[in-house]
Amino acid sequence: MTALTSYSTGTVSVADGGTVVTGAGVIWTDGSAKPGDILQVGNFQSIISDVVDSGELTIPPWGGGAQSGVAYKIWQVSPQRFAGAEALTTVNRLVIALNAREIPVVVSDDETVPDPSLGEDDQTAIQPSTGKVWVMSGGVWTYLGIYRGFRFTGAYSGATTYSVGDVVTDAGSSYIWSNETAGSGHAPPNATYWELLAEKGDVGPAGPAGSGDVDGPTSATDNAAARFDATTGKVIQDSALLIADTTGALSRSGSGGIPVQGSNTNDSAASGYVGEYGSATTSVSPGVSFGTTNTPVNLVSVSLAPGDYDVWGNAVYVPGGSSSTSGIGVIVRPAF
Repeated sequence: MTALTSYSTGTVSVADGGTVVTGAGVIWTDGSAKPGDILQVGNFQSIISDVVDSGELTIPPWGGGAQSGVAYKIWQVSPQRFAGAEALTTVNRLVIALNAREIPVVVSDDETVPDPSLGEDDQTAIQPSTGKVWVMSGGVWTYLGIYRGFRFTGAYSGATTYSVGDVVTDAGSSYIWSNETAGSGHAPPNATYWELLAEKGDVGPAGPAGSGDVDGPTSATDNAAARFDATTGKVIQDSALLIADTTGALSRSGSGGIPVQGSNTNDSAASGYVGEYGSATTSVSPGVSFGTTNTPVNLVSVSLAPGDYDVWGNAVYVPGGSSSTSGIGVIVRPAF
C-alpha cells in the first residue's frame, strides 16, 4: 500500500477552543494544505475546513489545548486531491457559469445558425469567423446582427473582396461594408454594400493673402510660359509663348513662328540683337601706293558682337595722272 503523504514545514499556533490556526515559515496556498486535509498537533487531530491564505487555516473549535510555535503535520487526504473531486469542482464552476449565461455558444464555420438544442434563454451564440451574433429568446435563437471592429483597408479597389466592417476611402469620403455577404467589384457609394462613414467636407473659405502670395488664373494653356500682370509682382497670367517639355524648344500658340523684335526705329538695335548694324569708312590720300599688284591691302575694319551678320563692302578708285586700273575688287574677311 502507498503511505499517506504529509506536510510539516514550519510551526503552528492555535488557541484552546480556537478556530484559527496560524503558521510560521509555512506556505499553505501552494497545494500543501486543502480543505478536507487533517491537521495533527501531538496526538490531537482536526479537519481543515478552509485555507484562508498562505499562513492561516480555519478548523472546527480546537480541543487539544493551547499550542504556540509547535511542530505539526497536515495529512493530505482531502477528497479534492483526487482526480474525480477536481473534475467535479471544475464541472461545478462551468455549470455556474452556464447558469449565469456567461459562456456563449460557439457556432462553427460550417453552420449557418446555432444548434437549436443548445443554450438557454438570454444566452448568446457567436460565429467568430463572421462576427454573427444570436441570442436565445423563448427557446429560439434570434439573429442580432454582425458585430466586428473596423478594419481599415485603404483606397477602394475593385479587385479586393470586402466583408462586414471593412473601411475604404474613395473620392475623399470613407465607407464601411455593411452587406452580410462578402463581395468585390461594388464601388461606393453603392448603398446595397456600403454605408457612408465620413463624408468629404466642403472647400473652406480662402485664407488671407500673404506678403509673397502669387495669384494665378483659373486655367492655363499647357506648356505656356507664365508672365506677370501689372506691377505688383503677385499676379501672373497665361501667355502665347510655349516651351516644349523635353527639348525646351520655343513656339507660340496659334499659327506662325515667334516674331523676334530688334530696333523698331531707323537706328541700330542693341548689341547682339537682331537689327544691330555697324559700319566703317576710310580714305586714302592721292599718291599713296597700294603695294604690289594682285596683293590685298587692308583699308578699314569694323568690330561686331558675336552673331550672324550680312557683311559687304564698297571701294571707289579714282586714278590720277598716267595711272590705270584693272579688276579692282573688295574682299571682306573676319579677323582671327
